[in-house]
Amino acid sequence: MDERGVRIEAQSYWKSSSSKALLNMLPGPVIYSPTVLEMLGRPTVSHVSPEFISEFASLLKNLRILFGASEKDQPFVFSGGGTLGYEFLVTNLLLRSNYREVVPRVLLLNTGKFGDRWSKYIKALGLRLVELQSTVGHAITPEEVTEALTKNNADKDPFTAVIATHMDTSTGVRIDLGSICKIVRSQNPDTLILIDAMGSIAAETFEFTEWGIDGAIANSQKSLGAPPGLVIITVSARGIALAKEIDPPTLYLNLNSWLPIMRAYEKGEKSWFSTPNVNLTRAMNLSVQEILVNGRPALIKAHEEISSILRTGVRELGLSFVPQDSCSGNSMTAISLKCSNGESIPMSLFLDALIGEGVLAGHGTHAEVGHGYFRVGHTGYMTTTCKGREYIQFTLAAMKAALAKCKDTISKNS
Repeated sequence: MDERGVRIEAQSYWKSSSSKALLNMLPGPVIYSPTVLEMLGRPTVSHVSPEFISEFASLLKNLRILFGASEKDQPFVFSGGGTLGYEFLVTNLLLRSNYREVVPRVLLLNTGKFGDRWSKYIKALGLRLVELQSTVGHAITPEEVTEALTKNNADKDPFTAVIATHMDTSTGVRIDLGSICKIVRSQNPDTLILIDAMGSIAAETFEFTEWGIDGAIANSQKSLGAPPGLVIITVSARGIALAKEIDPPTLYLNLNSWLPIMRAYEKGEKSWFSTPNVNLTRAMNLSVQEILVNGRPALIKAHEEISSILRTGVRELGLSFVPQDSCSGNSMTAISLKCSNGESIPMSLFLDALIGEGVLAGHGTHAEVGHGYFRVGHTGYMTTTCKGREYIQFTLAAMKAALAKCKDTISKNS
Protein backbone atom coordinates (compact mmCIF):
# COMPACT_ATOMS: atom_id res chain seq x y z
CA MET A 1 0.00 0.00 0.00
CA ASP A 2 1.40 3.41 -0.93
CA GLU A 3 1.22 6.63 1.13
CA ARG A 4 -2.13 7.61 -0.38
CA GLY A 5 -3.49 4.15 0.38
CA VAL A 6 -2.49 4.42 4.04
CA ARG A 7 -4.17 7.84 4.28
CA ILE A 8 -7.38 6.45 2.75
CA GLU A 9 -7.27 3.50 5.17
CA ALA A 10 -6.82 5.92 8.05
CA GLN A 11 -10.13 7.60 7.25
CA SER A 12 -11.93 4.58 8.68
CA TYR A 13 -10.35 5.14 12.07
CA TRP A 14 -9.83 8.77 12.92
CA LYS A 15 -10.61 12.26 11.72
CA SER A 16 -9.38 15.50 13.20
CA SER A 17 -11.67 18.46 13.79
CA SER A 18 -10.68 19.73 10.36
CA SER A 19 -11.84 16.42 8.84
CA LYS A 20 -8.31 15.62 7.67
CA ALA A 21 -7.69 11.87 7.83
CA LEU A 22 -5.22 10.81 10.51
CA LEU A 23 -3.58 7.46 11.10
CA ASN A 24 -4.25 6.61 14.76
CA MET A 25 -0.95 5.54 16.38
CA LEU A 26 -2.01 6.22 19.96
CA PRO A 27 -1.07 3.68 22.68
CA GLY A 28 -4.83 3.39 23.20
CA PRO A 29 -7.50 3.63 21.98
CA VAL A 30 -5.91 1.90 18.99
CA ILE A 31 -6.92 1.12 15.40
CA TYR A 32 -9.90 -1.25 15.25
CA SER A 33 -10.68 -3.72 12.52
CA PRO A 34 -13.62 -3.06 10.14
CA THR A 35 -15.29 -6.20 11.49
CA VAL A 36 -15.19 -4.87 15.05
CA LEU A 37 -16.51 -1.46 14.02
CA GLU A 38 -19.33 -3.06 12.02
CA MET A 39 -20.39 -5.11 15.05
CA LEU A 40 -20.74 -1.96 17.15
CA GLY A 41 -23.34 -0.63 14.73
CA ARG A 42 -25.55 -3.71 14.69
CA PRO A 43 -28.96 -3.78 16.41
CA THR A 44 -28.53 -4.72 20.06
CA VAL A 45 -29.63 -8.24 20.96
CA SER A 46 -30.87 -9.37 24.36
CA HIS A 47 -28.17 -10.00 26.95
CA VAL A 48 -29.83 -13.34 27.72
CA SER A 49 -30.32 -14.41 24.11
CA PRO A 50 -28.65 -17.66 22.98
CA GLU A 51 -26.64 -15.65 20.44
CA PHE A 52 -25.12 -13.32 23.05
CA ILE A 53 -24.56 -16.06 25.62
CA SER A 54 -22.62 -18.08 23.05
CA GLU A 55 -20.47 -15.08 22.13
CA PHE A 56 -19.77 -14.19 25.75
CA ALA A 57 -18.75 -17.81 26.44
CA SER A 58 -16.35 -17.68 23.49
CA LEU A 59 -14.84 -14.43 24.78
CA LEU A 60 -14.25 -15.76 28.29
CA LYS A 61 -12.60 -18.92 26.96
CA ASN A 62 -10.28 -16.93 24.70
CA LEU A 63 -9.39 -14.57 27.54
CA ARG A 64 -8.18 -17.61 29.48
CA ILE A 65 -5.80 -18.29 26.59
CA LEU A 66 -4.52 -14.70 26.46
CA PHE A 67 -3.97 -14.55 30.23
CA GLY A 68 -2.51 -18.06 30.43
CA ALA A 69 -5.15 -18.91 33.04
CA SER A 70 -6.36 -22.34 34.10
CA GLU A 71 -9.92 -23.56 34.46
CA LYS A 72 -9.65 -22.94 38.22
CA ASP A 73 -9.03 -19.24 37.65
CA GLN A 74 -11.85 -16.95 36.52
CA PRO A 75 -11.89 -14.10 33.99
CA PHE A 76 -14.46 -11.35 34.57
CA VAL A 77 -15.71 -8.85 31.96
CA PHE A 78 -17.96 -5.93 32.82
CA SER A 79 -18.51 -2.27 32.02
CA GLY A 80 -15.88 0.14 33.30
CA GLY A 81 -12.40 1.48 32.69
CA GLY A 82 -9.18 -0.21 33.67
CA THR A 83 -8.92 1.82 36.88
CA LEU A 84 -12.09 0.11 38.08
CA GLY A 85 -9.99 -3.04 38.06
CA TYR A 86 -7.73 -1.56 40.74
CA GLU A 87 -10.72 -1.07 43.00
CA PHE A 88 -12.14 -4.51 42.21
CA LEU A 89 -8.94 -6.31 43.23
CA VAL A 90 -8.28 -4.21 46.32
CA THR A 91 -11.90 -4.34 47.50
CA ASN A 92 -12.14 -8.12 47.15
CA LEU A 93 -8.64 -9.24 48.12
CA LEU A 94 -7.10 -6.66 50.47
CA LEU A 95 -9.82 -4.97 52.54
CA ARG A 96 -10.13 -7.77 55.03
CA SER A 97 -12.58 -8.08 57.92
CA ASN A 98 -9.76 -7.67 60.48
CA TYR A 99 -8.57 -4.51 58.73
CA ARG A 100 -8.48 -2.41 61.93
CA GLU A 101 -6.44 -5.05 63.78
CA VAL A 102 -3.90 -5.86 61.08
CA VAL A 103 -3.67 -3.23 58.36
CA PRO A 104 -2.58 -4.87 55.06
CA ARG A 105 1.01 -4.12 54.04
CA VAL A 106 1.68 -3.72 50.32
CA LEU A 107 4.91 -3.77 48.32
CA LEU A 108 4.45 -1.62 45.21
CA LEU A 109 6.79 -1.82 42.23
CA ASN A 110 6.50 1.64 40.63
CA THR A 111 7.87 2.19 37.10
CA GLY A 112 5.72 5.10 35.92
CA LYS A 113 2.52 7.08 36.10
CA PHE A 114 0.32 4.05 36.68
CA GLY A 115 2.51 2.98 39.58
CA ASP A 116 1.90 6.50 40.94
CA ARG A 117 -1.84 5.87 40.59
CA TRP A 118 -1.57 2.64 42.58
CA SER A 119 0.45 4.50 45.23
CA LYS A 120 -2.14 7.26 45.58
CA TYR A 121 -4.98 4.75 45.86
CA ILE A 122 -3.24 2.52 48.41
CA LYS A 123 -2.39 5.52 50.58
CA ALA A 124 -5.95 6.86 50.34
CA LEU A 125 -7.23 3.56 51.74
CA GLY A 126 -4.88 3.79 54.70
CA LEU A 127 -2.99 0.63 53.79
CA ARG A 128 0.67 0.39 54.76
CA LEU A 129 2.82 0.96 51.69
CA VAL A 130 6.43 0.07 50.90
CA GLU A 131 7.28 1.49 47.49
CA LEU A 132 10.14 0.56 45.19
CA GLN A 133 10.46 3.51 42.78
CA SER A 134 12.52 3.07 39.63
CA THR A 135 14.45 5.79 37.83
CA VAL A 136 12.44 6.92 34.78
CA GLY A 137 13.14 4.54 31.90
CA HIS A 138 14.46 1.75 34.11
CA ALA A 139 12.75 -1.38 35.40
CA ILE A 140 12.69 -2.58 38.99
CA THR A 141 14.88 -5.67 38.99
CA PRO A 142 14.25 -9.10 40.50
CA GLU A 143 17.27 -8.46 42.75
CA GLU A 144 15.60 -5.34 44.20
CA VAL A 145 12.46 -7.34 44.89
CA THR A 146 14.50 -10.07 46.59
CA GLU A 147 16.14 -7.47 48.82
CA ALA A 148 12.81 -5.91 49.80
CA LEU A 149 11.25 -9.28 50.61
CA THR A 150 14.29 -10.41 52.60
CA LYS A 151 14.17 -7.26 54.73
CA ASN A 152 10.43 -7.67 55.16
CA ASN A 153 10.81 -11.25 56.33
CA ALA A 154 13.53 -10.22 58.79
CA ASP A 155 11.11 -7.68 60.27
CA LYS A 156 8.49 -10.44 60.65
CA ASP A 157 5.85 -8.17 59.11
CA PRO A 158 4.79 -10.00 55.94
CA PHE A 159 3.48 -8.25 52.86
CA THR A 160 -0.17 -8.95 52.18
CA ALA A 161 0.38 -8.23 48.48
CA VAL A 162 2.93 -7.30 45.86
CA ILE A 163 1.45 -4.94 43.25
CA ALA A 164 3.10 -4.07 39.93
CA THR A 165 2.44 -2.76 36.44
CA HIS A 166 3.78 -5.24 33.90
CA MET A 167 4.35 -2.61 31.20
CA ASP A 168 3.66 0.99 32.17
CA THR A 169 2.32 2.86 29.13
CA SER A 170 3.49 6.21 30.50
CA THR A 171 7.15 5.19 30.12
CA GLY A 172 7.08 2.04 27.99
CA VAL A 173 8.98 0.19 30.74
CA ARG A 174 8.36 -3.56 31.11
CA ILE A 175 9.46 -5.46 34.21
CA ASP A 176 10.69 -9.06 34.26
CA LEU A 177 7.41 -10.23 35.71
CA GLY A 178 8.01 -13.97 35.41
CA SER A 179 11.23 -13.79 37.45
CA ILE A 180 9.69 -11.45 40.02
CA CYS A 181 6.68 -13.73 40.54
CA LYS A 182 8.99 -16.71 41.00
CA ILE A 183 10.89 -14.84 43.73
CA VAL A 184 7.69 -13.80 45.54
CA ARG A 185 6.28 -17.31 45.40
CA SER A 186 9.57 -18.75 46.73
CA GLN A 187 10.14 -16.29 49.57
CA ASN A 188 6.56 -15.33 50.49
CA PRO A 189 4.13 -17.98 49.25
CA ASP A 190 1.17 -16.46 51.11
CA THR A 191 1.62 -13.00 49.57
CA LEU A 192 -0.87 -12.04 46.86
CA ILE A 193 0.46 -10.94 43.45
CA LEU A 194 -1.73 -8.29 41.77
CA ILE A 195 -0.81 -7.04 38.30
CA ASP A 196 -1.85 -4.16 36.06
CA ALA A 197 -1.54 -5.90 32.69
CA MET A 198 -3.32 -3.27 30.61
CA GLY A 199 -0.24 -2.60 28.49
CA SER A 200 0.96 -6.18 28.25
CA ILE A 201 -1.87 -8.69 27.76
CA ALA A 202 -1.76 -10.07 24.19
CA ALA A 203 1.54 -8.27 23.53
CA GLU A 204 3.93 -9.80 26.08
CA THR A 205 4.49 -13.28 27.47
CA PHE A 206 2.06 -13.54 30.38
CA GLU A 207 1.44 -16.73 32.36
CA PHE A 208 -1.20 -16.08 35.00
CA THR A 209 -1.37 -19.58 36.49
CA GLU A 210 2.23 -20.67 35.95
CA TRP A 211 3.61 -17.52 37.58
CA GLY A 212 1.22 -17.72 40.53
CA ILE A 213 -0.57 -14.43 39.89
CA ASP A 214 -3.71 -13.82 41.97
CA GLY A 215 -5.27 -10.90 40.10
CA ALA A 216 -4.58 -9.22 36.75
CA ILE A 217 -6.31 -6.32 35.01
CA ALA A 218 -6.69 -5.50 31.30
CA ASN A 219 -8.92 -3.16 29.32
CA SER A 220 -10.64 -3.37 25.97
CA GLN A 221 -9.00 -0.50 24.09
CA LYS A 222 -5.37 -1.53 23.77
CA SER A 223 -3.97 -4.91 22.72
CA LEU A 224 -7.38 -6.59 22.92
CA GLY A 225 -8.47 -4.46 19.97
CA ALA A 226 -11.92 -3.14 20.96
CA PRO A 227 -13.14 0.37 21.84
CA PRO A 228 -12.96 1.64 25.45
CA GLY A 229 -15.57 0.67 28.00
CA LEU A 230 -14.82 -2.86 29.27
CA VAL A 231 -12.56 -3.92 32.11
CA ILE A 232 -11.18 -7.45 32.13
CA ILE A 233 -10.00 -8.98 35.39
CA THR A 234 -8.71 -12.50 35.99
CA VAL A 235 -8.67 -13.82 39.56
CA SER A 236 -6.97 -16.95 40.84
CA ALA A 237 -8.72 -19.78 42.67
CA ARG A 238 -7.02 -18.58 45.86
CA GLY A 239 -8.29 -15.05 45.23
CA ILE A 240 -11.83 -16.28 44.64
CA ALA A 241 -11.79 -18.19 47.95
CA LEU A 242 -10.46 -15.10 49.75
CA ALA A 243 -13.16 -12.86 48.23
CA LYS A 244 -15.84 -15.30 49.40
CA GLU A 245 -14.41 -15.10 52.91
CA ILE A 246 -14.19 -11.30 52.91
CA ASP A 247 -17.51 -10.68 51.08
CA PRO A 248 -16.89 -6.92 50.87
CA PRO A 249 -19.76 -4.51 51.65
CA THR A 250 -20.31 -3.43 48.08
CA LEU A 251 -22.58 -4.60 45.25
CA TYR A 252 -21.20 -3.76 41.80
CA LEU A 253 -17.56 -4.34 42.83
CA ASN A 254 -18.25 -7.49 44.82
CA LEU A 255 -16.62 -10.48 43.12
CA ASN A 256 -19.36 -12.67 44.55
CA SER A 257 -21.98 -10.68 42.60
CA TRP A 258 -20.23 -11.44 39.32
CA LEU A 259 -18.80 -14.92 39.85
CA PRO A 260 -22.02 -16.90 39.19
CA ILE A 261 -22.75 -14.71 36.15
CA MET A 262 -19.38 -15.37 34.52
CA ARG A 263 -19.54 -19.07 35.28
CA ALA A 264 -23.05 -19.32 33.86
CA TYR A 265 -22.13 -17.49 30.64
CA GLU A 266 -19.07 -19.68 30.18
CA LYS A 267 -21.26 -22.78 30.48
CA GLY A 268 -23.68 -21.32 27.93
CA GLU A 269 -26.38 -20.69 30.51
CA LYS A 270 -28.68 -17.68 30.96
CA SER A 271 -27.88 -15.40 33.89
CA TRP A 272 -28.16 -11.77 35.00
CA PHE A 273 -26.84 -9.39 37.65
CA SER A 274 -26.23 -6.08 35.85
CA THR A 275 -26.91 -5.73 32.13
CA PRO A 276 -23.63 -5.95 30.20
CA ASN A 277 -22.57 -3.68 27.36
CA VAL A 278 -23.90 -6.03 24.71
CA ASN A 279 -22.51 -4.51 21.51
CA LEU A 280 -19.09 -3.78 22.98
CA THR A 281 -18.84 -7.28 24.45
CA ARG A 282 -19.74 -8.77 21.07
CA ALA A 283 -17.19 -6.51 19.36
CA MET A 284 -14.44 -7.57 21.76
CA ASN A 285 -15.31 -11.21 21.20
CA LEU A 286 -14.62 -10.63 17.49
CA SER A 287 -11.43 -8.67 18.12
CA VAL A 288 -10.04 -11.35 20.43
CA GLN A 289 -10.83 -14.02 17.83
CA GLU A 290 -9.02 -11.94 15.21
CA ILE A 291 -5.86 -11.40 17.23
CA LEU A 292 -5.74 -15.09 18.24
CA VAL A 293 -6.24 -16.40 14.71
CA ASN A 294 -2.63 -17.67 14.55
CA GLY A 295 -2.31 -18.49 18.25
CA ARG A 296 -0.83 -16.63 21.20
CA PRO A 297 2.89 -17.28 20.46
CA ALA A 298 2.49 -15.89 16.93
CA LEU A 299 0.64 -12.85 18.31
CA ILE A 300 3.45 -12.02 20.73
CA LYS A 301 6.06 -12.56 18.00
CA ALA A 302 4.15 -10.15 15.70
CA HIS A 303 4.30 -7.50 18.42
CA GLU A 304 8.02 -8.04 18.86
CA GLU A 305 8.65 -7.72 15.13
CA ILE A 306 6.62 -4.54 14.65
CA SER A 307 8.18 -2.99 17.75
CA SER A 308 11.64 -3.80 16.40
CA ILE A 309 10.88 -2.21 13.01
CA LEU A 310 9.74 1.00 14.68
CA ARG A 311 12.70 1.18 17.05
CA THR A 312 15.18 0.63 14.22
CA GLY A 313 13.57 3.43 12.21
CA VAL A 314 13.54 5.78 15.21
CA ARG A 315 17.28 5.28 15.72
CA GLU A 316 17.88 6.09 12.07
CA LEU A 317 16.10 9.41 12.64
CA GLY A 318 18.62 10.26 15.36
CA LEU A 319 16.14 9.86 18.23
CA SER A 320 16.38 7.76 21.37
CA PHE A 321 13.95 6.19 23.82
CA VAL A 322 12.65 6.73 27.33
CA PRO A 323 12.96 3.06 28.36
CA GLN A 324 16.25 1.19 28.30
CA ASP A 325 16.47 -1.37 25.48
CA SER A 326 16.44 -4.23 28.00
CA CYS A 327 13.03 -3.25 29.39
CA SER A 328 11.16 -1.76 26.43
CA GLY A 329 7.61 -3.07 25.96
CA ASN A 330 6.11 -4.53 22.79
CA SER A 331 2.77 -2.70 22.55
CA MET A 332 3.98 0.91 22.52
CA THR A 333 7.20 2.91 22.40
CA ALA A 334 8.07 6.07 24.35
CA ILE A 335 10.39 8.18 22.17
CA SER A 336 12.60 10.98 23.49
CA LEU A 337 12.60 14.27 21.59
CA LYS A 338 16.22 14.92 22.44
CA CYS A 339 18.09 14.40 19.18
CA SER A 340 21.50 12.76 18.84
CA ASN A 341 23.07 16.19 18.23
CA GLY A 342 21.81 17.36 21.65
CA GLU A 343 18.98 19.47 20.24
CA SER A 344 15.59 19.15 21.99
CA ILE A 345 12.27 19.47 20.18
CA PRO A 346 9.24 20.75 22.16
CA MET A 347 6.60 18.02 22.36
CA SER A 348 3.62 20.21 21.39
CA LEU A 349 5.48 21.57 18.36
CA PHE A 350 6.41 18.08 17.21
CA LEU A 351 2.97 16.50 17.74
CA ASP A 352 1.29 19.33 15.82
CA ALA A 353 3.76 18.82 12.97
CA LEU A 354 3.12 15.07 13.06
CA ILE A 355 -0.62 15.65 12.76
CA GLY A 356 0.17 17.81 9.74
CA GLU A 357 1.84 14.74 8.24
CA GLY A 358 -1.24 12.57 8.89
CA VAL A 359 -0.31 10.74 12.10
CA LEU A 360 -1.85 10.98 15.57
CA ALA A 361 0.57 9.95 18.36
CA GLY A 362 0.31 10.21 22.15
CA HIS A 363 1.79 12.96 24.26
CA GLY A 364 4.19 12.26 27.10
CA THR A 365 2.40 11.71 30.42
CA HIS A 366 5.14 11.15 33.00
CA ALA A 367 5.64 14.22 35.17
CA GLU A 368 9.46 14.11 35.14
CA VAL A 369 9.87 13.96 31.36
CA GLY A 370 6.36 14.81 30.17
CA HIS A 371 7.28 17.56 27.71
CA GLY A 372 10.35 15.81 26.33
CA TYR A 373 8.89 12.72 24.70
CA PHE A 374 5.92 11.22 22.84
CA ARG A 375 4.39 7.77 22.55
CA VAL A 376 3.55 5.55 19.58
CA GLY A 377 1.22 2.56 19.90
CA HIS A 378 1.69 -0.59 17.83
CA THR A 379 -0.75 -3.20 19.03
CA GLY A 380 -4.17 -4.76 18.46
CA TYR A 381 -5.54 -5.19 14.94
CA MET A 382 -2.48 -3.71 13.22
CA THR A 383 -0.29 -6.57 14.45
CA THR A 384 -2.53 -9.19 12.84
CA THR A 385 -2.59 -7.69 9.34
CA CYS A 386 0.06 -7.01 6.71
CA LYS A 387 -0.99 -3.36 6.93
CA GLY A 388 0.72 -3.09 10.31
CA ARG A 389 4.19 -2.79 8.81
CA GLU A 390 2.88 -0.22 6.32
CA TYR A 391 1.43 1.81 9.18
CA ILE A 392 4.83 1.78 10.90
CA GLN A 393 6.67 2.86 7.73
CA PHE A 394 4.14 5.63 7.13
CA THR A 395 4.56 6.78 10.74
CA LEU A 396 8.36 6.82 10.42
CA ALA A 397 8.13 8.89 7.22
CA ALA A 398 5.75 11.30 8.97
CA MET A 399 8.13 11.56 11.94
CA LYS A 400 11.03 12.37 9.61
CA ALA A 401 9.07 15.14 7.90
CA ALA A 402 7.77 16.49 11.22
CA LEU A 403 11.29 16.64 12.67
CA ALA A 404 12.52 18.58 9.64
CA LYS A 405 9.65 21.08 10.00
CA CYS A 406 10.30 21.51 13.72
CA LYS A 407 14.03 22.09 13.25
CA ASP A 408 13.28 24.61 10.53
CA THR A 409 10.80 26.44 12.81
CA ILE A 410 13.27 26.46 15.71
CA SER A 411 16.03 27.75 13.41
CA LYS A 412 13.86 30.59 12.09
CA ASN A 413 12.83 31.65 15.61
CA SER A 414 16.32 31.53 17.10
